[in-house]
Amino acid sequence: MAEVDTQRTAGLSNGNTDTSGSDIDFGISFNGAGSAEVRENGVYRWDTGYASGDVFRVAVVGNQVWYSKNGVVFYTSARAPTYPLLVDTSLMSAGSTTSQAVISGSLARP
Repeated sequence: MAEVDTQRTAGLSNGNTDTSGSDIDFGISFNGAGSAEVRENGVYRWDTGYASGDVFRVAVVGNQVWYSKNGVVFYTSARAPTYPLLVDTSLMSAGSTTSQAVISGSLARP
């Protein structure tokens, strides 16, 4: 993560109908003040702090969606994903970025 003072959401979705955070099926929303929130279709599920340099991942493992920070899973979704999935983002602040986004079909563990 580069900047810590912008608002944005990034994650996985089955489709992309608009640019809002609530359109992202499984996402992490960064509030620009150090809190990263798990949001599923805009609904709050969990939160954790963040700092510059942290690496977040939203991964599907065994038909479960895992959310991790710096390689440590901090939340597992109760919802199963609908396939196919794509990377989905919502940039709410000027200067917001999402970097190094990757979709891979062979991830063993976040």
